[in-house]
Amino acid sequence: MGIFVYEQRKFFNRYLSVLVAVLEALKPKRVLLANLFS
Repeated sequence: MGIFVYEQRKFFNRYLSVLVAVLEALKPKRVLLANLFS
């Protein structure tokens, strides 16, 4: 049971880090779009 929770947490952390990386990658593009449409 403890191993399962550990695996789940590890997977969640990986997912979270990927999500953060994607958001960081999109941030400049979002600023660019905001400048285009403003």
